[in-house]
Amino acid sequence: MSKVLQLVNGLPTMVNIPENYVVSLNDATSSGNVFTYANSYKFAVITYSIERATITETGRLQVSQKNSQIAMTQDSSNIGDTGITLYADLNGSNVEINYSSTATGQGATFTYSINKW
Repeated sequence: MSKVLQLVNGLPTMVNIPENYVVSLNDATSSGNVFTYANSYKFAVITYSIERATITETGRLQVSQKNSQIAMTQDSSNIGDTGITLYADLNGSNVEINYSSTATGQGATFTYSINKW
């Protein structure tokens, strides 16, 4: 993970810059896992983009979980409808970010960075 110098509370501080990850979502699959992280992190903010042919979406997922409960909110902006719905699940000791998709004849590229704590 890279770092950049930023002012935090008026003091110069080295801050982590999240790496970007790229996942291909297959059009032939109507649902699946996008990525997984350990549920030892109670909170996560995922910044993402989806490109599917000429359709684009960018947004943010906010996930919180504790014990056997999980909640996710999503805010996004779209040019067209990607046909992809994102949701969070708990699976054993992991948090999964999953998707469901309508078949459009085009796969999609999901690019994301994640901050978790």
